[in-house]
Amino acid sequence: MKKVAYKRVPLILILIISGGFISCAEKYKPQNSLKAEYQIFIKDVKTRTEVTAFFRFLEKRGLANVVDFKQLLRQGTDWRKVREPAYALPPRKYWPKILLTLQVLKNEIVPIVGELEVVSGFRTHRYNRRAGGARSSRHMIFGALDIIPKNNITRGELHKRLLKIWRIKGRQYKLGLGLYSRTRFHVDTVRYRRW
Repeated sequence: MKKVAYKRVPLILILIISGGFISCAEKYKPQNSLKAEYQIFIKDVKTRTEVTAFFRFLEKRGLANVVDFKQLLRQGTDWRKVREPAYALPPRKYWPKILLTLQVLKNEIVPIVGELEVVSGFRTHRYNRRAGGARSSRHMIFGALDIIPKNNITRGELHKRLLKIWRIKGRQYKLGLGLYSRTRFHVDTVRYRRW
C-alpha cells in the first residue's frame, strides 16, 4: 500500500481559513448565518485546498491581513434574496487582479479610514446577474471590492477622506471609487473614475 505524504498546515492557518477567529465587528452583527455558510463553503476538500492556496498567495505578497481574507470571497449582502451561495472562490487566473486593489487599501485607505470589512468581493456571473450588478462588473474578474468601515465614522467624513485619497492618488492607481448609501463604498483599480 502506497503511503500518502501530507503537508502540515500551521494551526493558525487552519483557524483563519476555517473561520476560527471572529473580529469584534462580527461579534456584534448577525453573522452566525455567514459563519455557517462559510463552514459549508469550505467543507469540500478541493475548495478548502484552493482557499488555503489563495491565502498563501496573498500571504506571500504581504496582503493576507489587509482585511479578513475570507471576506474577499463574499459575493454580496443579498445572497439570501438572490438565492445564491454567500461565498465563491475566484479562478486562479483572477487572483492577481485583486492585488493592486488590496495594495490601495493597505497603503492609502486603511491608514486614513481605519479597519475595513469587505461586504462584496468576488462574484460569479450568475450571482452578479441575479443581484442586478453591472454587466461588466469588475467583481466578476475579482478586481473590485465593496466595503464598509468598521469604526463609527460618519458618511460625510468618510466621503471627505476617500475623495481626498482619490484626488491625490487616484490616477496613480487607476482608482475607481463608488460612494454608496450610508458608509458603503466601492474600490477597484481598473480605471480612474468615480460615482
